[in-house]
Amino acid sequence: MEGHQGRRRGTRRDVLRDRRSHSSRLYDKRYDEEEKSNETQRSRRRRCLCELQVQRPAVSDQELHRQDRRRRLWLEGLRQGEKQFRAEVSTLGTIQHVNLIRMLGFCSDGGDRKLLVYDYMPNGSLDRHLFRKTFYVLSWQVRYQVTLGVAKGLAYLHDKCRDCIIHCDVKPENILLDASFGPKVADFGLAKLVGRDFSRVLTTMRGTVGYLAPEWISGEAITAKADVFSYGMMLFEIVSGRRNIEQGERRSVVSAAADAEEHPTTTFFPLLVARKLAEGDVMTLLDPELEGDANAEEMRRVCKVACWCIQRDVDTRPAMGEVVQVLEGL
Repeated sequence: MEGHQGRRRGTRRDVLRDRRSHSSRLYDKRYDEEEKSNETQRSRRRRCLCELQVQRPAVSDQELHRQDRRRRLWLEGLRQGEKQFRAEVSTLGTIQHVNLIRMLGFCSDGGDRKLLVYDYMPNGSLDRHLFRKTFYVLSWQVRYQVTLGVAKGLAYLHDKCRDCIIHCDVKPENILLDASFGPKVADFGLAKLVGRDFSRVLTTMRGTVGYLAPEWISGEAITAKADVFSYGMMLFEIVSGRRNIEQGERRSVVSAAADAEEHPTTTFFPLLVARKLAEGDVMTLLDPELEGDANAEEMRRVCKVACWCIQRDVDTRPAMGEVVQVLEGL
């Protein structure tokens, strides 16, 4: 009995030993297969790297020097742009005027991404009411209030700050309306600070096509009169409730090479205003949505100021302070 039990214990140990040996062989086999697979992958990567090194063109020391110089100039430009951005933001943050939107703060990550934080304006931008025909049509009283308020805001930027601030992008999209439809000049993303002697000359074109002063194209020095031109172009749109350049009705045009054909006519509104002023018939220029409900004297005043502001010669344009005086009837 004891010998039988001893034989059973010995047999169990043999079985366990055989199982461990079998498991070990299986593990060694799997390990060998994984090692072979890893070695194959490493061999493929080495082969790909060798091919890339063979295909990569040789770069001369001179080219490496040029690339390094371009990289240094790019980093220096980023640092200089960040420094200038913070200096201008700090100046704009100190501006307090009823017709300039108040900047609450800003964010900059040191690169190209920058964010300015302003007060919320519940009535949106001026273009929304002039061109998109919302449920609320701006009355002439509100429009006149907007023209005067914007003129006061720009006059403050040009003449009352320590440095002359040129907005560079005056247009209806950048005029915001508060809860009582009071105008706020906004979006100083393109604004520039220049000394009173205009020693700093702007060389990079800024602004929006349709509102750009001619000196942006001709390469002349940019002064506050560039904002005056843009303001004048905006006045035309406030009067008419439409863009200055729009497609008109289709009219028949007879040419020598073909029969009468219909072509869409293009009307440049400022030229039409100048002609109507000479004829003494400015009320026909008013936005049809107002159905003639406007002060005729204020209409003539706004149209004259608009034509005055868009003169080709910079010296013949008024300063924004003079515009304010004319609109106030002084």
